[in-house]
Amino acid sequence: MKSLANAKTEIFSLGPEKTAAKTYPVVGPKLSFADFARVFREITSQEATFDPITLDQWGATVAATVGKGYEEDIKQMMEWIAMAPDDKICYGTRDQTEDTSYEDLGVKASTLADWMRRTAWQGPQ
Repeated sequence: MKSLANAKTEIFSLGPEKTAAKTYPVVGPKLSFADFARVFREITSQEATFDPITLDQWGATVAATVGKGYEEDIKQMMEWIAMAPDDKICYGTRDQTEDTSYEDLGVKASTLADWMRRTAWQGPQ
């Protein structure tokens, strides 16, 4: 696997003739919140659980942290993510075949598990 620094250098050296007018999504595979907890537990051997709450509870939690103005925004975002089709990428806005980042650039987004292994992330300290 090439290093991130080498990958960036190679990508930018391709120039605009290769990448002009193209959009490359930077997004890994879709995961449920329960899957986040499962992957974290598998990689770190630390206990992790997903305890579902309602959209209203989540909105109130976000509002208490970052301000009331975000309450409705975060609820709408979660509703959108929940209904995004599994066979699409970028939260349901693009077909998987539209992601040509690997073919064009030789890179693809990591899975959560791969990223956690690569960075040795063990959760909040």
